[in-house]
Amino acid sequence: MECHNKLEEALGNNILPYRTVARWVGKFQKGCVSTSDEQRSRRPISVRTDFTRAVIEQLMDEDRRWTLLELERASGIEKRTVTGYCVMSYTYAK
Repeated sequence: MECHNKLEEALGNNILPYRTVARWVGKFQKGCVSTSDEQRSRRPISVRTDFTRAVIEQLMDEDRRWTLLELERASGIEKRTVTGYCVMSYTYAK
């Protein structure tokens, strides 16, 4: 693909994968003018808010030996969000 080759010449090793460039070219040919994600109608996979963080931090401050299931039940926050937060903030292992 010509676009990918030109990007490779310009960017060298920092090039985007061929598949990404091909997908963008296809979108631009259909009239899309942006590479950013489009708005989706379904709810996000997880929501991380200051309140969520505060709840998990409070529970972890009380006892750092919680299991993910226990944190989910005690906080009322879905397991994906609890897992994501613990992995990012506490290097929590499953």
